[in-house]
Amino acid sequence: MKITRENAREICMLEFKNLEIEDKEIINQYLKIDQKRNSESSFTNFYMWRKSYYVKYAVFEDNLIVRCGKDGEWWYLPPYGAGDWTKAIEEMMATVAEMGVPFQLKAVGEQDKIKIESLFPEKFDFTAERENFDYIYDAESLRTLAGRKLHAKRNHLNHFLQNENYTYEPLCADNLTAAADYLEKWCAEKACDSAEHTLDEMLVCEREAIHEIFNVYDKLDCEGALIRINGAVQAFTLGEMINNDTVLIHVEKAEHEIRGLYPAINQMFLSHAFPNAVWVNREEDTGDEGLRQAKLSYLPAELWTKYKGVLR
Repeated sequence: MKITRENAREICMLEFKNLEIEDKEIINQYLKIDQKRNSESSFTNFYMWRKSYYVKYAVFEDNLIVRCGKDGEWWYLPPYGAGDWTKAIEEMMATVAEMGVPFQLKAVGEQDKIKIESLFPEKFDFTAERENFDYIYDAESLRTLAGRKLHAKRNHLNHFLQNENYTYEPLCADNLTAAADYLEKWCAEKACDSAEHTLDEMLVCEREAIHEIFNVYDKLDCEGALIRINGAVQAFTLGEMINNDTVLIHVEKAEHEIRGLYPAINQMFLSHAFPNAVWVNREEDTGDEGLRQAKLSYLPAELWTKYKGVLR
């Protein structure tokens, strides 16, 4: 049946819910089935960004359906779970037809793209979104920084270890406020509260998203850590295992002027909190050229391709 705005209401069976912390178990139940490696495949990711991107979810038969939106644009992620993708995507289409907006999928991986094209031949136009590609690293490479190509990173780390009066601390109830205070200091220096251009708006959203994690840290599956220098917090990070072998780094903030601090928080966190992780997802570069070069300098093993699929 061709889905139109007129018949969409009687076809659509999806009932979307706002995402709450109490939904963690049901969301994880579906995410664990797929064992995906992309940064979107995390309850924490959905939760921390739920206000900025109006994240909602629905369960349809044996699939989890996730919908997001921003600036008048709406999109869906590929279904999660063991259900019938054809039915699930048709339900998504019906919801969008009822809303009267174009139907599009985002964060579509290579295998998902192949599957969707086989189920809906010549129905979608797919475009790779380079700014959203996830950077996937060999975890042991980041823990050791071994090899000639990472020699400069190793030098920076060694300089930090030999010259700074530092302490490394796992994030817990006793130092959570100190990490939150450092975030405010970092944001003040970056002018997060300025609304003069797009980058600052993104920083405002990120600041809010990080506080969302801090507010329910004890209820999430995240691990965190901070580094103090001469007693003052100068870096913190947050991450979690999102499948059997991959850790996702949600957040990493540090004083850029302190030589070796970024390599230090990265290396120490992976070594202490995730010694058995095989892969590290350090998320996308959002099209920022400086961030792109920084991520490339750590020699990713893979760029996890993401496509946008628009219904023709």
